[in-house]
Amino acid sequence: MKQCKHKNNINVPCKMSSQDGHGRCHKRKSLNCIKAGKNVTIRSLACQCPCKNRLLAMGFLPGTKIKVINCNKNGPMIVEVKNNTVTLGDSMAQNIEVA
Repeated sequence: MKQCKHKNNINVPCKMSSQDGHGRCHKRKSLNCIKAGKNVTIRSLACQCPCKNRLLAMGFLPGTKIKVINCNKNGPMIVEVKNNTVTLGDSMAQNIEVA
């Protein structure tokens, strides 16, 4: 079974049958699993303060539509939210649950 590094930085068996295009796998659908060019809607923010407050201030609110512009396997991803281009690190992007 494939291994997945989750919030507590421990490698655990992944419950998903496949990995995303980045070689990462997750139980929930997080923003860092979405490929470039896709449009998604934010479902929730899984992080705590101050990370959550920072994301909310940048416009990452539940129900907001975002477009993934660019996503790198080992680097930040670029998204468009409310007509603004924002760069997010992988750790911050994995805390944004999308549909």
